Amino acid sequence: MRSLLAEEAQIISALQDLPVALLPQLFLEAYARRYKAALKVMVQDWPFRCLPLGCFIEDLLTEYFRINAVLDGLDALLTQKVRSRRCKLEILDLRHSPQKFWSQWCDVKLCKYSVLKRPMPEGSVVKKHHSASLEVLLDVFLMGGALDELSLRITEWARTRNYVHLCCKRLTCMDTFISPGVLSSLQLDCIQEVEARFTEHMFTFAMFVPLLGRMRRLQRLLLSVLVCNHTSTEDLNGQEHLVALFTSQLAQLHGLRELYLDSPVFLKGQLEQVLRCLRTPLETLSLTECPLLEQDMTHLCQCANLTQLKELSLRGTSLSLVREPLRLLLENCVSTLQDLDLGICGLQDSHLEAILPALKLCSQLSVLSFYGNRVSMATLVQMLRHLAGLPHLTLEVYPALQESYIAPNTLHQRTFDLLCAELRGVLRDLGKPRSILLSTMSCSCCGKIMFHNCEPMLFPVSCYNGLIQKISFPN
Repeated sequence: MRSLLAEEAQIISALQDLPVALLPQLFLEAYARRYKAALKVMVQDWPFRCLPLGCFIEDLLTEYFRINAVLDGLDALLTQKVRSRRCKLEILDLRHSPQKFWSQWCDVKLCKYSVLKRPMPEGSVVKKHHSASLEVLLDVFLMGGALDELSLRITEWARTRNYVHLCCKRLTCMDTFISPGVLSSLQLDCIQEVEARFTEHMFTFAMFVPLLGRMRRLQRLLLSVLVCNHTSTEDLNGQEHLVALFTSQLAQLHGLRELYLDSPVFLKGQLEQVLRCLRTPLETLSLTECPLLEQDMTHLCQCANLTQLKELSLRGTSLSLVREPLRLLLENCVSTLQDLDLGICGLQDSHLEAILPALKLCSQLSVLSFYGNRVSMATLVQMLRHLAGLPHLTLEVYPALQESYIAPNTLHQRTFDLLCAELRGVLRDLGKPRSILLSTMSCSCCGKIMFHNCEPMLFPVSCYNGLIQKISFPN
């Protein structure tokens, strides 16, 4: 392969005689050894409908000659009057996501980019715009109001070529005002996923919101509004207008399936308006660090579009004054709920006892998290026994028992060990393999959350600073 790639004239004549199964490996060799001429030629003879390069995104961001070689090859291919009989290329996939193509053909392990807890289903890559000779799939990242260099290079290249359709599937914005000119080369109705974080000024969020209604195919929306100046009189007076603007845009999203809202302070007491504008049932609802009122929880349990939830997270949202609405919310989705996160919600024994009848009916539940709350030994044992019949429950995260603490955030290790030994006995009597994690309020050494695995033996599992993810441990 190396001697073949070293001679441009040689590879042009040899490509036609090489078996299709060898071309992916040959492409990787040319890519690794920076053979620009070989890359350009192979693009023009690519025997697959899709050329997936998103898994090499870090290389493409730092060394532009590789992507330039590919684009030069595409220019040559798409201006040919007669294509190679074997060439089937229709899609250039530059999305930041794991792509199985290279591992299937070349048996190599590529770096995987984890984007969300529940990844979007990839399925087969299909060209949507049949009028274009080539479709380019691209994830766009905006920071400081500008495109990253790779996105800018690709968008400028595509804008000047009528035969290319640029399709942005995922848009990420980091605390930035988006001017119309920045996205002029993108078709917003192609976007399926948006992640936007605002940490400095509310007006940047207000300027972003009107774009949502133009993203007609949006399926997943993640908004984080960690703005410190929201308590000013001007901001408070404008919250009703902001909620009205936000809901008017959501009402145009008929394909929305997953909604993640982090610290949306403007929704306090206004959640009914958001829920009322939903056009389709949600599969995921995440309201984290959200200052909800009891009336907001009442509207949550009454919303008809929350009866098919697969994932529900209210992490960091105070539910100390809420019992009945929370139980009703769970009852509404008992047949579909798979992942429930009620961590750091101010829950106590009475809350868990109130929702336990509903939890027992969640037949699809696989992950359950109550870390950061206050639970006694008696209530936890009751929960373990009542939930033992759930067939898919594989991971349960609970707070360290209240009896383990001699003061707030001060764990008595000997007592904790004895209680864990007692819990192991309960699990042994139940006779069902389960992953049970207990989380202390914080690690005495580093201040981070400490997890302990209760089966088959007690040992510190990890210090974890951030959100709880789906962690897999041996039973």
